[in-house]
Amino acid sequence: MPSFSVPVEHIKAALAIAPDSDVRYYMNGVCFDFDGKRVLTVATDGHRLIVARWYHEDAAVSARAEYIIPRGDLEDAIRKVKGYTHVNIEVDGASVKIYTTARTVLSSLVDAKYPDWRRVVPKETSGTPAQYAPDYIFDFHRVSRLFSKRGMIYVSYNGLSPAIITFPDTADVVGVLMPYRLDENEAAITMLREVA
Repeated sequence: MPSFSVPVEHIKAALAIAPDSDVRYYMNGVCFDFDGKRVLTVATDGHRLIVARWYHEDAAVSARAEYIIPRGDLEDAIRKVKGYTHVNIEVDGASVKIYTTARTVLSSLVDAKYPDWRRVVPKETSGTPAQYAPDYIFDFHRVSRLFSKRGMIYVSYNGLSPAIITFPDTADVVGVLMPYRLDENEAAITMLREVA
């Protein structure tokens, strides 16, 4: 029976990005992706992606494994929980227990394969500016506030390819953000040139 603990901030970061009513039901949860001794907490809505890395000691999950836990159950598990730095998770077949010493939530794993999130992570970035949805940038700001009051993010621009979002106060959390794919608003640019 695999069991592991994850920092509360990693779950909150994933919940800031995970959708809650996507038609692709498996994306309405958080994926815990095991890669050797690392557990990667992953969430995506197809436009944004967040990955948080944590090391675990459970030999039962030292090989590759993936568990998708419904968003609502993770929210219930961390709701009103104060003073705890980690959430414990135990997987038993298709059942999962999410708990701290103050609260326990029983759930079922989402029976699906999570999207291949590694495929969209750019190997390098070009530095070419792009346009991004302001509310998506703000969500990454909220994630940054989990790790520091400064709330800063760094955007590694990549033109029309995915940008990488990093946080100055943690090296264990990284985001990926898809740019807007818009044509320039020629009418607005022409108007500005006429009135300037």
